[in-house]
Amino acid sequence: MKIIRLSIIAFLCMSAGPLLPAQQTAADSQQRQKLDLPKAPTLEMWRDFAPGGTLLLDVNVGEVDIVPSPDDHALRLVIQPDRQHSQNELQDMVKQFDVRGGAASIRLKLPHKDHNGAKVTIYVPTETAMTASLDAGELKIGAVRGDKRLHVGVGELNISQMVAADYYKMEANCGIGDVSDSVFNSRQSGWLGKSAKTSGPGKYSLKAHVGVGEVVFSQDAARL
Repeated sequence: MKIIRLSIIAFLCMSAGPLLPAQQTAADSQQRQKLDLPKAPTLEMWRDFAPGGTLLLDVNVGEVDIVPSPDDHALRLVIQPDRQHSQNELQDMVKQFDVRGGAASIRLKLPHKDHNGAKVTIYVPTETAMTASLDAGELKIGAVRGDKRLHVGVGELNISQMVAADYYKMEANCGIGDVSDSVFNSRQSGWLGKSAKTSGPGKYSLKAHVGVGEVVFSQDAARL
């Protein structure tokens, strides 16, 4: 089927023939307009936040990265939408951004049409426990140490730069989908969905759940 589709596309392109000068000029103009579009504004917020705290995160939809902060005593939130929004619209996406003692709470409501474009990056101290929930999209966790309770309704959960010896307990399950584990090399069970669990010598616990999609554990750094 793929070869047939490619053959049809090639035939249509050949049948269309070369662009006339006026058509080429119009196409070039449209390309320049695309390149000259102003960049969508970015929203940045930060708070003082000491290592050893706990992050509570709730996001409805989007691409979310949680990574170590260059400043190990700060919490920083960056939202990069793929299209234009006013500052008021960006601010309205942040329903909660609080730090109280050792607990930080972030709750975001992003527009559904930004599902494949809006990117959220959260910078936390290297030592931070977290409970994070994403209804739909991709949740990526970098080299952040601490207990983790992670949930993605539909999409992918990716934890990179992991060290198996850091954890005393790991539980992962995917209702419909797969668990890809190159860190713990755990034994998996399930048919339509996959479950995995293991124990180790570390001091942290990890519980990861995806409703429909994939759970990925890796030792390599993920691409942001």
